[in-house]
Amino acid sequence: VAEEKFIIVKKDGINYKIKCDAIQYVQAITRGVQIKLSKETVKVPYLTIKEFMKKVDTDEFIQCHRMYVINKKHVQSFDVVNRIITMEDGGQVEIGVTYKDKIKDFINEN
Repeated sequence: VAEEKFIIVKKDGINYKIKCDAIQYVQAITRGVQIKLSKETVKVPYLTIKEFMKKVDTDEFIQCHRMYVINKKHVQSFDVVNRIITMEDGGQVEIGVTYKDKIKDFINEN
């Protein structure tokens, strides 16, 4: 049985364990990030996208915009022309111009 991967984030002085599989995407917000899970959204103050990427497995997550990191498992479709990624839950994430080639490479690899 493969061990479930998770990250630990601190919020209000409490350390929370978040399963990586449950993370749909992460969005940078003022002074922190917002982690969009299947059932809820968790705001984590003082965590940056860069720090988040260091905590997680980059095989599962890909940064597609300076404000967003997506979980590859939860992607429904990639629209590189209009630079939009549609997630399984119907949510849409923008692809930043600088990350467009990275996303194209990822699509071509799979």
